[in-house]
Amino acid sequence: MNEFLEADNFSLGASTLLNTVRFWSLQTVAADYSGTIDWSIRQNTAGIIGSVLASGLAAPAGVSTGATTLGLNEFRYEFGISELLAAGDYFLVLHNGANGTTPAGDFYWAWASDTGDSMNFDQPSSSPWTSNLAELAFQLEGTVTSIAVPEPSTFFLVAAAGLAAAARRRRIPAA
Repeated sequence: MNEFLEADNFSLGASTLLNTVRFWSLQTVAADYSGTIDWSIRQNTAGIIGSVLASGLAAPAGVSTGATTLGLNEFRYEFGISELLAAGDYFLVLHNGANGTTPAGDFYWAWASDTGDSMNFDQPSSSPWTSNLAELAFQLEGTVTSIAVPEPSTFFLVAAAGLAAAARRRRIPAA
């Protein structure tokens, strides 16, 4: 995540107010983290990374999990967001530091076992997004939202009032 924007897909089955992004990294030492994470949520149209729907710069603290992989230490990061998304397919994009920067050190988005459909984008160039054949470890938390639908009794009361007003209007004699 130092030289690349890293992206992985996710789907929402219903409109959701996302409030937490959690991900795991692999680092040589804690200092490999630049101190900020540039994040975005982008459209996913048939597996193509699209336009930015939401973005920001977060400064989560890394917490060591005590695990290691390939000689790298695992850390967990978590930060809050407040983004309402409709049901659909999206990409979560993360970068160690502000976009356009290339921090020093070894900072990798940890892998998970799944489909291997994540992608990366080379930060210093304008090359297209390419598959990195990995599945990246992250969790999103949020609250499913719904559109308020009136109860049948409320609907019938409003309809009856409308009919009564229409009937009353017809009975008033013209002057």
